[in-house]
Amino acid sequence: MEVTYVLTTLGLIPYITSRAFVPLFASALIARYGADWKLLADFAGVQLLDAIPSWATSDAVLISLGILALVEVVGNKSPHLRELASLTDTQIKGLAATVFCLALAAPIAPGLGTSLPVLHSGFGMPSWTAFWALMIGSSTWFLARLRKGIYLFLVEVDHDDDLGLQKLLSWMEDAIGFLGVFFVVILPVVALTVTGLTLLTLYLLQKHLERREEKRKVPCDDCGTPNPLCGFFCARCGKERSHVRQVGLLGTIKETPVTDPELHRAQLQACKRCRRCGERLRQKGLDQRCQACGLPPFDNSRDLEAYIGRLQGTLPRTLLLLLVVGAVPVVGLMVGVVYYRLTLISGLRHYIPRSSLFLGRWMMRLVGVLLICLQPIPILGAFTLPALCLFNFLIYRRLLRRQGRVFPLPQTVEAS
Repeated sequence: MEVTYVLTTLGLIPYITSRAFVPLFASALIARYGADWKLLADFAGVQLLDAIPSWATSDAVLISLGILALVEVVGNKSPHLRELASLTDTQIKGLAATVFCLALAAPIAPGLGTSLPVLHSGFGMPSWTAFWALMIGSSTWFLARLRKGIYLFLVEVDHDDDLGLQKLLSWMEDAIGFLGVFFVVILPVVALTVTGLTLLTLYLLQKHLERREEKRKVPCDDCGTPNPLCGFFCARCGKERSHVRQVGLLGTIKETPVTDPELHRAQLQACKRCRRCGERLRQKGLDQRCQACGLPPFDNSRDLEAYIGRLQGTLPRTLLLLLVVGAVPVVGLMVGVVYYRLTLISGLRHYIPRSSLFLGRWMMRLVGVLLICLQPIPILGAFTLPALCLFNFLIYRRLLRRQGRVFPLPQTVEAS
């Protein structure tokens, strides 16, 4: 049973990488009804799923997973919704894989003590299973990041999906995410091989896309240095470029030309790109400089405050929209959280080091759980999402301003 558990959890990684809730819904169906199907009852993977805790196969869980899987399938058919959801997509998939592994480990916990020299945790579960679940979740998160890079490339090439390629891949992932679970429980060794090939393929594709982004840069007319299409100036000689292109929410370069330079500079900063040459900034924090042209993210404290002020100017409109979206239980909450994190919070998070986020992040999680518990309550629940957004914005704004004091911003003169 232990070997089956290891092979099954490893085999499920690529499927949860594609979809978070569709594979979980398929797994819950197999756990609930698989033992009654003569063609599946004798497989070890089906027997493992059949023994998971009863709450994981209850009507409430099945219905909830079914709704979430349906929302996931429908949402992935739109390039705009997919781009919007990509902010938290990797985290959700990593968490889903971790929770699934912990639930799947419950049946094997009683027998492990006699076969393996492991310590037991206070939850009645071998401590190695918690470590294994975290490893599976981390691997899923890593693969999901690679997958997101591929979709960003597709969005950049065909933003409105006029070719239909993104929708075709989406339907394929829906089918694989559901049917692949049956493949895992029947042939776990073969599924494990697929996992390895998936990891290798996504890694190679990611490297290919990075090389392609470099190739899409255009040479400077004066010095020949390749520059991103979204930059105002050459990173090497400082010559001003013409035909500057806009950027999307995730920093991908569009075909649309820039008509408002000031707005474009703010968008470059919000997407963590250099506001001068357009290169991506690789580090977190304000004490960094562009690796291409050497310009810091902000000139001085006044520049930083102006940036925060621009984001704050969008807050009233965002809160009003969240008030409407938050009236829809569960689904509205998910959509609203992704929306405000992508359009508002990410612009602050980009410049806050991870070490400075630790305490603030846990405080926001605690408050978030308390507010989310109020979301199903009629009328009152509609205010949950705006309150959550406002609280997150105030915390991140405070952390970013604190960074401005810790790392005094240099005075720079931009090339003209």
